[in-house]
This record gives sequence, C-alpha cells and structure tokens, in this order.
Amino acid sequence: MDSGLSKEHQQLVERVDELVRERFVPRAARYDERYEAPWEDIQDLHKEGWLLSNLRKEYGGLGYGTDGDDPLPFFRLIERLARGNPSTAHCFQVHNNTVQMISGMATPEQRERWLEPTIERGALLVGVGGEPPGAPPTTVYPVEGSFRVRGASTTRPTRRWPNGCGSRRGSRMRRAGSW
Repeated sequence: MDSGLSKEHQQLVERVDELVRERFVPRAARYDERYEAPWEDIQDLHKEGWLLSNLRKEYGGLGYGTDGDDPLPFFRLIERLARGNPSTAHCFQVHNNTVQMISGMATPEQRERWLEPTIERGALLVGVGGEPPGAPPTTVYPVEGSFRVRGASTTRPTRRWPNGCGSRRGSRMRRAGSW
C-alpha cells in the first residue's frame, strides 16, 4: 500500500520506529516507575540530530517545523516517538518549538548562546516566557540524586512550568524578556 510519503519521509519513519522499538520502549517503564525524565532517549535524539529539527537549515538545523522547508517530518517524529514513550515525544516537541522560536527571533549571538548546549551535549530547551518580567532566569543544576533550582522559581512560588520534562542535565528556562 502506498503511504503517500516521499522516500525521504518513509526512511525517517522507519528510522524513528527502529529507535523507538529497540531503545525507547525498553526504557519507558523504568522512567515511569522512577519518575525520571527520559534522558537516555533525549541523548539518542541528539545523536540522530533531531534536537535541531526545527532550526532553520541556514543555521545548521534540519529545517522542519511550521516555518521550515518541510514541517511534516517534525509531526511524524512526534507521532512515532509518542508510540514508544509519550514523555520523550513531549520533551522533543517542547524543545523543538523553543528551537523554532530561537531560530526565528533570536540574534546570532543569542542563537549561539542558547543553542550551543544542545549542539554540544544534547541539552534541552524547555521553554521561554515562563517567568515574571524582571525575574532572573531559572536554571536547573544536577546534584547527587536530585537537582537544584536557582532563580525565579525559588523566590516566586507562582512559577509556571511549560512542560513536564524536568531533566537534571542542562534543562533551563529563559524568560521572554531576556531575548
């Protein structure tokens, strides 16, 4: 049966399905049982280059996303990732929607500063605009067996987290005012 997908799209679906089947599904229950972010899944996404899915091609990304050259692969990735671990799909989509905002609105210096941790080590960007104006940015730091939060969320209990992907390894929040 013809799926209506291009050969390139079909190859992407096959690759993500393979990764989900072989790596994500076997880890999903452990993440759920331990209330952990799917960090190993995120690192696998990083190795595939998919953490830059919504970064414009001119900046070194894949050019997916709603303002990219080809938005379909972004939505297919979310769909296929969610079949193996919805938490991974959620982290992926929130991160890449933030990457898309950075791609379209940031200065070259801001793009370099905010995307370097993703490019170098697969750090997630978990949103923008979640902190009150004038508040310091919130940063999550790993500590033995847990994590420490510094910034607005520790001084203002009205903090609004935009997603549930509280990774202890490089997740950070930036307020819109810091753009």
